[in-house]
Parts: sequence; structure tokens; C-alpha cells
Amino acid sequence: MLSKKEIKILILEDEFLIAQDIFETVTNNGYINTKIANSYSEAKQVTQYWFPNIVLSDINLETCKTGIDFVTNMKNTHQNFEVIFISAINDKNRIKEAISFIPLGYLTKPFDEKQLNISIELAINTINAKINTISPELKHLSRTELKIIQLISKGYQSIEISQKLSVSEKTIRNHRYNIIKKLKLPAEKNNLLKWAMIHIR
Repeated sequence: MLSKKEIKILILEDEFLIAQDIFETVTNNGYINTKIANSYSEAKQVTQYWFPNIVLSDINLETCKTGIDFVTNMKNTHQNFEVIFISAINDKNRIKEAISFIPLGYLTKPFDEKQLNISIELAINTINAKINTISPELKHLSRTELKIIQLISKGYQSIEISQKLSVSEKTIRNHRYNIIKKLKLPAEKNNLLKWAMIHIR
């Protein structure tokens, strides 16, 4: 079970004052492990080594990349997070696209503090429920190892994983060895890939 102090929240918002308002609302409610990114590129940089449990994202950003683009990228590399969209857009197609991610909340600007806190609590309950139902074997893996095995289940090779996580291929091979050891997998070809394809969703 993750506590308020353990939950990591990323705020992706390009309007400085709104980002600060959201940050104050969140941290005043006890979620002290919170960071702000003001653009798609900054959000990608922040999440290279810091993996949020919850993403509070605007949809339209000042650059050509949107909050939806960032969430799509995150879904491809890091599945264990929940998203709450906070936006002022009224474009039905864009809203439909955002809802396709099944967010834990879709709040309109100006946002309501109580509604935001309720959405975050719902997201935390969902995250903790997933933790409680996780495969017993996976509970022994570190967060980095979990991310690696998720990428393996998608068919990524060690060199590709190393590029995505910005570490050396040797580091990935060491992680793979440790994962195999922790899962007590038999010594056979593609043993980790086979296991991941069956057990990782």
C-alpha cells in the first residue's frame, strides 16, 4: 500500500500560474512527492529516472506535442500509472481521444480543488488495488526490474530497452539476470520472454 508521502505525482501544465495552483493544492493535501513539467520535452526528461504513479496532465500544450502525446509515450514504456486530465478544451474529438485512455478523472478548468483531491484519492485506491493483486513473484522485483520486464513482454530487446531507459546494455543484461534469478526460471532459451508474455498484462 502506497501512502501519501510515497505517491509520486507529475503535473504537466504549460501555464505557470495554473501549474503552481495545482501544485499547491496537491502538496497541501499531503502529496509532497510532486513535480511540475511545463512542456512535453520537460516531462520526458523528468520521467527518465523518476517514475510517477499519477500524471495530472493538461491536453493542449504550447508546443506541437500534447498531453495526450506524453501519456501515449508513457503507456509504451511505463504502464503502472494513472492519468487525470485537466483541461479547458471543448474540442469533442480531442476529448474523445483523451477519454480513450480511460483516465481516472477528466476535470475542466478552472478546476475544483475538492474534485481534484477526490480524483487523486480514486487513483491511489486503484493503484493500491493493483499492488494487492500483483503476481507474488513480481513483488520481489524492484521498480526498475518491473519496468524492464514490462518492456520485455512487449518484445523489446536489451539494446532497445537500454536506449529507452538511458542506461548501458550491460546494465540491462545484469537486470535480466537478476530477474531470472528472482523468478527462479529454468535455464532455457527465451525463458524470460516466455514468462513475461504469459504473466505481464
